[in-house]
Amino acid sequence: MSYSRSNATSKEERVKDLWSLIEEDLADPTNTTMSAKNTDCFALYVGEKDAGKSSLIQQFLGKEESTNSTVALEYSFARRPIPGVQGAKDISHIWELGGGLSVKELVKVPLKRGLDKSVVVIVVDGSRPENVVPSLNKWVGIVRRSVEEEMKTFEEKEPDRAKEMHEAAEARVDKRHPDYGLVDICPVPIVFVLNKYDTLKDLDPASRKCLLQAIRFISHSNGGMAVCGSSRDKGARDMYRSAARQQLFHKRVAGKSGNSDNAQQGGDEDSAPEPWRRAASYGDGPISVKFGTDTFDEILSALPKGSVKSDFIGPNSVSSRAPGMWENISVGFFGEGTLDGAEGADAVEGEGKIEVDDEDEATEAGGVAGSYPNSMVDDARSQADMRLKEYKKEVLRREEIARVSAEGGG
Repeated sequence: MSYSRSNATSKEERVKDLWSLIEEDLADPTNTTMSAKNTDCFALYVGEKDAGKSSLIQQFLGKEESTNSTVALEYSFARRPIPGVQGAKDISHIWELGGGLSVKELVKVPLKRGLDKSVVVIVVDGSRPENVVPSLNKWVGIVRRSVEEEMKTFEEKEPDRAKEMHEAAEARVDKRHPDYGLVDICPVPIVFVLNKYDTLKDLDPASRKCLLQAIRFISHSNGGMAVCGSSRDKGARDMYRSAARQQLFHKRVAGKSGNSDNAQQGGDEDSAPEPWRRAASYGDGPISVKFGTDTFDEILSALPKGSVKSDFIGPNSVSSRAPGMWENISVGFFGEGTLDGAEGADAVEGEGKIEVDDEDEATEAGGVAGSYPNSMVDDARSQADMRLKEYKKEVLRREEIARVSAEGGG
């Protein structure tokens, strides 16, 4: 498997009129001029600052080297030969969103590159257990809102591909699954990684159980996959690398839902479904729970103290109280969490606050800048927004240069 961190500047001359192509692509996410090949996959890593996202990407790439903090978006890619196809390669485009919640506006940039070929990896830091559940809830909300907004455009521009995308999502949870109908499946697959698993060994069994229970519940609620990761614990490291190889390359599976994991179980509706895999016993080791293989009954087989099942599961869906309930349980074990500082956490709630791409509309709607005018602050914010827009263009430029290098490198 070959890999690269976006440094392929030697082939810039091969990219013709790149800036106009980027502008065109940003204006229309379904533009075919720079569309992804059928073998491409787009992965976006998000999560807290210093949660270990860069290290996880390095593990997937098979690199053993120290990493620096990622400021905003960083791009890398991996490629591998396609068995039986002469000269053809799978390419995995990997984006890392650094800076935590403060740069959440950039989530949509990679999604625009290939929504129906995307996977999102949400990373939480096991060495800061008080932040795990709040971080999961925040990032699930950010990712799902971003996917929902992009899906609207995608459904208008590419209705057939959007339909296939929805069908593939539904196939992640078998219709015979006991929780089918309760799980709210995200159209874009989400992999939840509890990183730095080795640090959990210092926790008492009840605390460790709480974290594993919470991540499994939140993952299953969104039709996701939950896995532990670590640079020091071999079991967790191997589990993560296996999951990454499965999800970060294009999948070729026979059947209508060709990019669905569950399609591997066979296309015959009368065939027996794959048994629901039970994760490792609570507190006994790292977990790796694939899409559609967990159940709420197993996750909640031992309810957290002071809770009842209806706090988490309603008759037809996951209870709206569940996210807050898990946060309360987490506080009881670990105390209050702080997500990238109070300012960063508050920014997530800003549905009515300024967004970089719609700053004029946000101001007219009574956003932050419009509510408290101050010429020095407004000028500084305007300059920062312009720099962010330029940064978006630059990371797309680097991605295209690296892509040309990957295709031309053999």
